[in-house]
Amino acid sequence: MPSTDFDLTLSDLRTLGRIDALSQAGEDPAVKLATAKRHLTAAQTNLVRLQKLQREPRASFVTRVALEKDIAQANEALVEAERQHDGLVSTVAQAHIKVTLMEDYRASMETSWAGTFLGLRNSLVAGVSAIISSLSLFLGGLLEYGLPLLFWLALLFVPARSVWRRFRRTLPAIAEAQ
Repeated sequence: MPSTDFDLTLSDLRTLGRIDALSQAGEDPAVKLATAKRHLTAAQTNLVRLQKLQREPRASFVTRVALEKDIAQANEALVEAERQHDGLVSTVAQAHIKVTLMEDYRASMETSWAGTFLGLRNSLVAGVSAIISSLSLFLGGLLEYGLPLLFWLALLFVPARSVWRRFRRTLPAIAEAQ
């Protein structure tokens, strides 16, 4: 935000709720602008000095080629310094605000008897339903596994009893024979 609107924005934010934390930071481009201006001046001076050296008639061919390369690099540095300087000139002073807002919510103490009785009724119905469900599950398991078991026990009881009686009769006879 623009730094001129800082106080107004801060007061608007305080009306939204309780501010838990507030952090302020500002950015003033004056120092960056001065540094960019020094870089621009140095690049211009370096370019002018290299151009003067190029005009000297006593320089050899190798020296002139090296000067051309240095002039090209100085030209690039000048263009970059001008771009940075122009970018900083258009920058305005800015302010940054970091705000953490906390919502104040206070629940009201309203008792709804109808809601309370409805909740108790629902709990009672759920409890009775759980009892009936577990009882039906138990009876279902008993009928599913108990009836076939009872059938086979009844079916096998008569032959097993007759085998047992024969076995009991033969034991005393074997014992007397010995």
